[in-house]
Amino acid sequence: MPTSLAENGRTPIMRISGITAGYSRVPIIRDVSVDAYAGEIATLIGPNGAGKSTLLKAATGIIQVSAGTVTLGGADVTNSRPHDLARRGVGYVPQSRDVFEPLTVVENLEMGGYLIKKGALQDQMDQVFNLFPILGSRRHQRACNLSGGEKKMLAMGRVIMASPKILLLDEPTANLAPKIADEMLAVHITKLASLGVAILLVEQRAVQALAISSNAYVMVGGSVAMSGHPEELGQRGDIAKVFLNGSYASSTGPT
Repeated sequence: MPTSLAENGRTPIMRISGITAGYSRVPIIRDVSVDAYAGEIATLIGPNGAGKSTLLKAATGIIQVSAGTVTLGGADVTNSRPHDLARRGVGYVPQSRDVFEPLTVVENLEMGGYLIKKGALQDQMDQVFNLFPILGSRRHQRACNLSGGEKKMLAMGRVIMASPKILLLDEPTANLAPKIADEMLAVHITKLASLGVAILLVEQRAVQALAISSNAYVMVGGSVAMSGHPEELGQRGDIAKVFLNGSYASSTGPT
């Protein structure tokens, strides 16, 4: 399949083109298109039930795509198995059940590094500790004893162990205190993008997420209702209509 280029001439790390997907042959998302570029954050926002998490699951092979394509660096990876996509540089952090709680921080990271050579394991772990210093100080603690924010960092750290080209993050601030949630977005996720990783982010804290994003997609009823630069979307008078309470700034939409 020929490489797919964006209008600006760059190749997206991941391009989702007109995909339809769902469960038990019932479509949840229809004709959805999203691009994610290296070093940038693309954010999906929208009300409850909009299909945001379903989109991430379809892009990572967890559920089947019935129409459309998913490309990685221009190569068609539609309906590839999750572990094959992981080998090709796709990292996925779900909203819940994202750490192995009986294992220590180091053991969780080792699980994430199963694809890399043993000699490089420690170097990669050191990189995770540089990104999330608190994990370095907790390295021998079991994950079940970490705070909610520390567990989210560990979940991302475990995926980072495989040196992903793109990270798909499903509500990384869910159930976190406001201060910790803000730090997660403004510091940790932004830092990941600055290292050249493409980020596809589903986030309930719409205003805060859009503030760190290069592109945004507003999903409603399983489709993209509008997309563009966050500042452009913020100036649109009709954006409030897509949220259940009619307020763009107070959107709570998980998937």
